[in-house]
Amino acid sequence: MFTLVAITFASLAIALVLGFVPGSIITSAIAGGSKSRGSVALGISIGVGFAVSSIAAAWAFGLLGADNYLVIMIVLTVLSFGLLIVPRFRKSLSVWKEFGRWDSLLLLLPFITAFYSRPYWSGATDLRIMAGSGPDIPQNFMTVLSQRQVGSTWAQGRDNFLAFLGDKNLGEAIYHLYQLPSMQQQAGFDYLIYGTRWGLSIPFAQLLRIDPSFLIVGQGLTLSVGIAALGLIIYSFSRLVFERYSSSFLLLLAVISSAPMMVQVFNGGMAQAWALPGIGLLSIVLLLTLYLKTNNELTPKAFKGLVALSAFGWLANAVTYIDSSMTLAAVFAISAIFIGVFAKRELSFSLIKTLFIGGLIAAVIVAPYTYAAMTTMSIRLKLASGTGFLFNYWPLPSEMLGVINMWTGTAGAPRDPVILLIGFLLSAGFIWVVLRGLRSKNAWDRSVSILGLSILIVCAAVALWAKNTSLSSNYSYVKVATYVGPLFLLIIAERMSQSRLVEQVKEQKRGKNAKRSKNETPQWLRLVTPVVYVTLMVASVVSANSGLIKKQEFSYPSEMTIILNDKAAQAELRNYNYLTTYRAMSNVLGFVGDTHWVGKAPNDILLGTRMNNEMRIICFTGDPVCAPKTPEITGNILNTYGFRIYQSPITTAQYAALKPLDRFYADMDAVGQARFEVPDRFVGGNPLLKPNK
Repeated sequence: MFTLVAITFASLAIALVLGFVPGSIITSAIAGGSKSRGSVALGISIGVGFAVSSIAAAWAFGLLGADNYLVIMIVLTVLSFGLLIVPRFRKSLSVWKEFGRWDSLLLLLPFITAFYSRPYWSGATDLRIMAGSGPDIPQNFMTVLSQRQVGSTWAQGRDNFLAFLGDKNLGEAIYHLYQLPSMQQQAGFDYLIYGTRWGLSIPFAQLLRIDPSFLIVGQGLTLSVGIAALGLIIYSFSRLVFERYSSSFLLLLAVISSAPMMVQVFNGGMAQAWALPGIGLLSIVLLLTLYLKTNNELTPKAFKGLVALSAFGWLANAVTYIDSSMTLAAVFAISAIFIGVFAKRELSFSLIKTLFIGGLIAAVIVAPYTYAAMTTMSIRLKLASGTGFLFNYWPLPSEMLGVINMWTGTAGAPRDPVILLIGFLLSAGFIWVVLRGLRSKNAWDRSVSILGLSILIVCAAVALWAKNTSLSSNYSYVKVATYVGPLFLLIIAERMSQSRLVEQVKEQKRGKNAKRSKNETPQWLRLVTPVVYVTLMVASVVSANSGLIKKQEFSYPSEMTIILNDKAAQAELRNYNYLTTYRAMSNVLGFVGDTHWVGKAPNDILLGTRMNNEMRIICFTGDPVCAPKTPEITGNILNTYGFRIYQSPITTAQYAALKPLDRFYADMDAVGQARFEVPDRFVGGNPLLKPNK
């Protein structure tokens, strides 16, 4: 655990340095008369640091070469410190003098987030990789390992991809993606060329240039650092609008205690976790714009600061995981329209100017990324309906917020009716708290409730769409609800807590002893409810992690990563064609080396370039499903790493001559796995573009 704590501290410190100067300037612009500007600057600077990394990744892989990522990042940091030559920018550093005594508790945050990353460490110092049945964790790791094979830039990777397949454009080639013989190349072209997930993949690939065995830090680092950064960003907002430190720390704990996020990372959502700081920045831009405009404090200086913060938020989020940016853009657009119609038009205009001007600036700043993302947008939207896997249940709003752990139950088991009833009641309570301001005459109350309504509309629309796709999978709904979770929690916190704005309205319009408005939460409820709620969230995370560890499909310890530096073992994996069992754990073969599992679904791999490579069978030691009848090849270097190698009863040429379905059965027969019916969707072509049959 303590290794991950140290990594989290170090990563946050690097982000702080990257965003130190811009974060200071923005804080000075938007914080007004706040006396807690130090903690505000801390959260904002770390969020901006993620954006700076994204800019470097976008220009490196977008145009200048992925291996130049570090150089670009250093240049950007030096340029930002050069801004201190300007006296008014230098004065902004005074914000770092304003820390409160209670802010020191933030030092505990990396310990909490490392603890929340429990599946990815063992004991005091050891790290590990652990995942469920989905293929996305191996896909993430294969992507960063294959980045240099894919190409130094996006354009080079695109050309390499099209040249191998012989297709004219990416629209044609997406149907043939899984014909590539290398598992790593399949993942790399998918995530880097089509998915444009550069914000995490490019920096991580550069880290592996130092030592490929650093792969072991992947899941723990992305989850612990991602939620820690999000927590600090949300905390920074809370110190601007909430009177009590207790409210700020409860909100911080609530935001990082997301059982759905733990489940997402366990099943592959590493980029989602790394994009959380961007979600945090955009969320506070949205609410701060409403807050300052309603309170007549949206000065030209504050407006410029919010536009800059908006641009950094889009950068940190989109370059890492553009799917979440598309969701947030939909929420913001609906909110702006509804606020303009049902609240105040000037509030709507302010939102449009800060969020969408910031978005345009961000798109220009990372022009190479913008071009790549727009080029593949239509393809990515087609793939969305066929991706993901089915969670056990369709979660209620309270469950998406992490109050009850329904994520690690037995698949197919009916829901406990008592737990379901509690979930309904909690969900109804949250929705009531969020929406009760719709009838208020106060523009702030009404605008915040409209924002909450917009989130509910987007989530409901995605759920309806997902239910009517060929898969009828709740995967997209769960992802979208996870994206907007931090913003929804901010809204709940505002409705439950005493904000400075409410106090100011009381004093200015009704006097300090005025009667409480109908829209204001009773004092006792503001004290008790958040504590109970956050306690349930923490318990849910602990329960979810315990359940995830039990449901693991595979666990890969740190000592096994030495295979990545073993040249003989790597040559053995690269130089032979392999058959193995059809199990989720077989995807591990893709990140222990450049393995060519030629029987991998959808089993229409082009083997022309591999015809002279001998076919072999590879099994995990102790795997009862893998039971070949052919002689074992003993004394193989791969035996050292928990693999057993066997002769194949079928040659590469014979296998290549078979149709895709026949290849499946030839693979099963060769490895001794009992035959099973293969769904049509997974036989040839791209499964993500085919109906579920």
